[in-house]
Amino acid sequence: MERIDITNIEGYKYIKKLLEFTSGKWEEVYLVGGAIRDYYLDRSSCDLDFVVPWKEDILARKFANSIGGKFFILGDRERVARVILKKKKKIWKFDFTVFRGKDIYDDLEKRDFTINALAISIFDPVLIDVFAGLSDIKKRILNPITKHIFIDDPLRIMRVFRFAYSLSFFISNTLYDLIERDKDLLTNVSGERIRDEFFEILKVSSFPLALKELYDRKILGVIFPSLNYDYELYKRYKLVIEDELSVRFNIYKEKLYSYLSKETSVGRKKKEILKVSLMFLFSNSSMYEKYFERLKLTKGETKSILGIIKQTKRFLQGDRASLSDLFSLPIYLQDELPGIALLLYLFEELSLAFEILDIYYNKLLPGREFPRFIDGHILQKKWGLSSGPKIKEILDKVRVAQIERKIFTEEDAYRFVDELLNN
Repeated sequence: MERIDITNIEGYKYIKKLLEFTSGKWEEVYLVGGAIRDYYLDRSSCDLDFVVPWKEDILARKFANSIGGKFFILGDRERVARVILKKKKKIWKFDFTVFRGKDIYDDLEKRDFTINALAISIFDPVLIDVFAGLSDIKKRILNPITKHIFIDDPLRIMRVFRFAYSLSFFISNTLYDLIERDKDLLTNVSGERIRDEFFEILKVSSFPLALKELYDRKILGVIFPSLNYDYELYKRYKLVIEDELSVRFNIYKEKLYSYLSKETSVGRKKKEILKVSLMFLFSNSSMYEKYFERLKLTKGETKSILGIIKQTKRFLQGDRASLSDLFSLPIYLQDELPGIALLLYLFEELSLAFEILDIYYNKLLPGREFPRFIDGHILQKKWGLSSGPKIKEILDKVRVAQIERKIFTEEDAYRFVDELLNN
């Protein structure tokens, strides 16, 4: 029997904390799956999955209180009590479930891949490996537990490629045959689960290859009908973000890294939103709404992606950037200009990309701090204008003139409006 040195598992201090109030109350608590797999692969992991025979929600709530984490229940397919803890720029995720079956062996039999069907008791860390998962880890190959793997949960099809490309594992011929047989079952999976797995694939370093295989095997086509995928474009994107950003965009690199790392929702960042924008850039626009409905993106993410696509296409069709033009964009879309510039750079529009970055970082952003000398009420009262688009047009011109350093005082602003209306 192989024993695991549980103290070498990342997150052992949390396991130790769990031990403090489970002993004598929960006779069985098992750590399962990814954390043990990553222990043997010598990889860091901030996800710990526990299974218990009963009252997983009570245990999870006690655990959350003891470490200062947030507790909530997930219930898409199976009830999961989840605890989230943000600590030193890391996000820890602890999932608690009850046995799927009468004991740990039944539970492991219902898991996806042999490499994830590993478990240890936190009280006695002897490796439980019923399906030779450790052997497959050493061979770096993905094998299913049963031939019903995707019938039980079709989302596992996407997980095959996430694990294969993130862990550098081979996919067995058995798995490929089952994927071909069952890929259409993905249409039965909820949008939220598709979205979460899809974004996990986008985070993988070799995501261009992962997406290419998903596309070539017609899996992306099941999720997003009529989607066109350009591997070379995505390979270029990866090269820009990882290698060229600090060279080509040296004066803006820190600002661009900051933009790319901004969270748009829990677990999703601008860098992934930009990848999604690129994926749909040349797809049929009539399908966008269906695609984003499928992914269950937030309203803010959907607005951003649609805006990025529209503006990028406009510039690729020959439009040039100007301060007044970019100022007229809504604030949320102005804040996507760094991403639009990066996408334009992919298409050899380097000078245009720099023009946009210069206007955004050196003019639009500083201009937001300038005082407002005139508002719509003043325009109506002093110049007798009626409410409507004309007022916004004048106010925009005043702000642009301020940014261009043509207006410094309230008197300058009034004079500018007088001249504008007289002309």
